[in-house]
Amino acid sequence: MAAAEIIEKFEGNDHLKRTLCPDNEEMEFLYQRFGKHSMYFEGRVYRYLRAYCSSYNGGHWLVYTLSNGGFYMSLRHDKMLDIEQPSNFYQGKMSPDAASIGVNLYALGDIANKLEIEAHIDAYHHLRDYAKIHPESAEIFRFID
Repeated sequence: MAAAEIIEKFEGNDHLKRTLCPDNEEMEFLYQRFGKHSMYFEGRVYRYLRAYCSSYNGGHWLVYTLSNGGFYMSLRHDKMLDIEQPSNFYQGKMSPDAASIGVNLYALGDIANKLEIEAHIDAYHHLRDYAKIHPESAEIFRFID
């Protein structure tokens, strides 16, 4: 299956596109970004969503690459998620995509702090730039603040 470019139709997204990574290339993609730490990153994403969304108990995740060099794992789910982040008093509903962006930012922050590799720091900022133009940007930033 070839990668499918998805041009988001929301306002403010004239330049930043995301592309779905084919299922059979997801693990290789993450390994290329994190090497032996790819499972650490993936596990952090899952753990953060489990910690902040009581209804999450696993699921199928997709990997998206961003035209600015960023990427993120997104939970494939068809219902809004109730998210609660006790340390900053955030409580709200988010789409699975928006919640996924939030937990990916947490996980990227963790791995960037742990390994201090510039590419991981850049990945955080690239995803944050995408979050700024996401239709649920206000919720994402309230969640990660």
